[in-house]
Amino acid sequence: MRLVSDEAEGQQRFGVAQGAHVIDLTGRLPHYRSLRELIAGNAMTQARSVAETAEGRGVFDHRLDALTLLPPVLRPEKIWCIGANYAERKAEYRDQTEQPRYPSLFARSPGSFVGHDAALVRPRQSEQLDCEGKIVLVIGRQAPG
Repeated sequence: MRLVSDEAEGQQRFGVAQGAHVIDLTGRLPHYRSLRELIAGNAMTQARSVAETAEGRGVFDHRLDALTLLPPVLRPEKIWCIGANYAERKAEYRDQTEQPRYPSLFARSPGSFVGHDAALVRPRQSEQLDCEGKIVLVIGRQAPG
C-alpha cells in the first residue's frame, strides 16, 4: 500500500495511491483526520480493506498528478535519522576518513521535510544540498510497557 498525504482545493487529505490515481480515505474513514491518526489508531487493516473495496469497484477519487503531495506523516512527534549506516558509503562519497565504528544518530525538525516534487530551500550558509533517498520506519503506537 502506498499511503499519501495530499492537498487539493485547500483541503488536506490522506489516501492510498494506486497507479496514477488516489483513493481518498479521508471521507471513508471519518474517525481519522490524518495519516498520523490512522497509524496511531492501528487502523491500517481497515484502511487496506476500504482501499481494496474501492479499487475492486474501480472507484478512484483523484488523479495523482493533480494533487500536491505533502510529507506522508504531517506533524510527526519525533524524527530520528541514522547516517553513515552502510558499508559502501565511503566509496560512494570518496571519503578517505576511517570507517566509523557506529552509525551517526541525529534529529530533524518537521519543517525540514517536503512532499514529493516540492521545492527545496537551500540555506544561505550552504552551497550544496545533500539529498538522499531514505527508508522510513513509522512507529504508530506505544509499545507495551
